[in-house]
Amino acid sequence: MPRRKPLSDERAAIVYLHGPKAPEGVDLDALEGFFSALRRALREFDRHARGARPRTKGKPSPDEQRAAAFRLVRFRTGSGVATIEAADLPDDADEPQLPIHGTPLKALVTMDGLLDAIKTKASLASDIVDALDDAQRSLGPTGRFAIKTKNQPRRVTVDEKVIQRLRATFEDSPPRQAGALTIVGRLHSIETDQDKRVVGIRTATGAEWVCSYDDRLRPVVKDLLERIVEARGWGLLTSPERGRIDLSSVAASVDGEGESMFSFDEIPIKTLVERQGVNGPQGLRALRTEELEDDDADALLDAVLDL
Repeated sequence: MPRRKPLSDERAAIVYLHGPKAPEGVDLDALEGFFSALRRALREFDRHARGARPRTKGKPSPDEQRAAAFRLVRFRTGSGVATIEAADLPDDADEPQLPIHGTPLKALVTMDGLLDAIKTKASLASDIVDALDDAQRSLGPTGRFAIKTKNQPRRVTVDEKVIQRLRATFEDSPPRQAGALTIVGRLHSIETDQDKRVVGIRTATGAEWVCSYDDRLRPVVKDLLERIVEARGWGLLTSPERGRIDLSSVAASVDGEGESMFSFDEIPIKTLVERQGVNGPQGLRALRTEELEDDDADALLDAVLDL
């Protein structure tokens, strides 16, 4: 009777490390650098898949932690073969991932998705490619690595040529055609040096725009820091999440007066309740308004409240 594979094999990914000195053993610094970069690639891949905005500082979100939640369970020399296993949750996770029978853990799903994107030559964001590049470079000048999982049984290899090909998917793509642009976002930084006058604008999609300006706009941009602005000029999107533009005009967004309603930051429900003066269940009658004058609309609202 054939030996039954343990459950851990269902969660496992095999990582093959190839470098100048790999047959003699992999340097600990190189190994740490490799897995740090690989986990960063997984977190960035997950972030882009969810459409989440970039995280500029602080520890990864619970979703990002689970996307890279692997542990090293086996390692052997030769070419450097590591077996990593998807974990229920990282040791420092803020929230647990409840295991559901038959459902693969998020880390393995994320790994399969990343490998499939590399194999099918899909366009990947520059921060994902940068992380893969760091992983490949950590193994030395001629280093490369390959990964396989149960759902990706054939090794997917990443070497210098693959990195160059991945970069070409966004560096030579149509969005690199410059043109007239209008962007709306939060102006979050200002650089006033004579040789480098730029502002940073982050849009609601998480794209970061580096916007140069001239002396004419200098007094204007100073008053717009941390405000929602509408910027116009000539520029281009250099990658899915970065762009640059030479500003011809910038002003507070027409919706600027209501910008406190919207935030890039998460606001606790308790805070929102206090701001609105809510001190108990409101019920459907809270939808009533004294400003409603249309008889038909009023009758319809009464019928709904009577249900």
